Amino acid sequence: MKVSYVILQYNLYEKTVKCIEHIELNTKVDYQIVVVDNCSTNDAYQRIKQKYEQTSHVTVIQTPKNLGFANGNNYGVEYVNQYHNYDWLIVMNNDIYLKTPLTSDILKLPYAVVGPDIIRIDTNEHQNPLPTIQYSNFYIFYMTMIYRIYVILNTLYLDYYLHRLAIYCLTYLTNRKAKKQQLEISSEAIVGKIHGSVILFKKDFIDRYPLPFHPSTFMYLEEDFLSLRCLRANIPMYYQPAIQFIHDHSSTVDSISKNAHAKSRYVYQNNIKSLMAFKKYFNSNEY
Repeated sequence: MKVSYVILQYNLYEKTVKCIEHIELNTKVDYQIVVVDNCSTNDAYQRIKQKYEQTSHVTVIQTPKNLGFANGNNYGVEYVNQYHNYDWLIVMNNDIYLKTPLTSDILKLPYAVVGPDIIRIDTNEHQNPLPTIQYSNFYIFYMTMIYRIYVILNTLYLDYYLHRLAIYCLTYLTNRKAKKQQLEISSEAIVGKIHGSVILFKKDFIDRYPLPFHPSTFMYLEEDFLSLRCLRANIPMYYQPAIQFIHDHSSTVDSISKNAHAKSRYVYQNNIKSLMAFKKYFNSNEY
């Protein structure tokens, strides 16, 4: 059993080192690590490359420009496909830390796309499994309008408390939907959607989709594209709680801006762009 990891890094060198240390500690099969520096604006690329230049199982590469989440990961996947052999490909943020031993027995799964148990370090929230969304043009329009309103309120410096309330309501509704769909964090199950911070892909899936993340987004909604792709292609997604990761959530966006107001605007605007791309994908026949 061979595993290849693709770790996407943007500025946060220390997070990448911690991510690699947890992989080295808990991976019990043959593995290789490819760190993709997404054209960091600081010295993170030079530091991580220097630290691991004598480490045979770690390769550090850099994108020609900041490609965003989907295409930054795809850049790493293309490299892995060219230079490494593997049975499983694990694509992850650099603020994700493998918590439990990853063994060949655990990886003996008949599913091609797997979501592990992901626990937020700040809230102890389990980010998988996610409830299935019934996508429609109305749903896309509704979500787009919400983020457009947020942009207006952000300009007037009125978005903070409304956004906090919206997050609380969304979390409540998501948990309620998950309960209604009988999703349990402790039980293996076929699910309709998994969190994008770390995903396991079997080689068969990558052979079919050499770019596993839809290339039309910069950041956000990657999970929705993947969910719809798997639904259309009749590829079940699987939740496996025996594989567990810790998530130091929002580190990448924090590295772009420490200013809460600017950070919120960045989130809103990129969600709108991704929703527009998702609308085009939803109304196409593309797999």
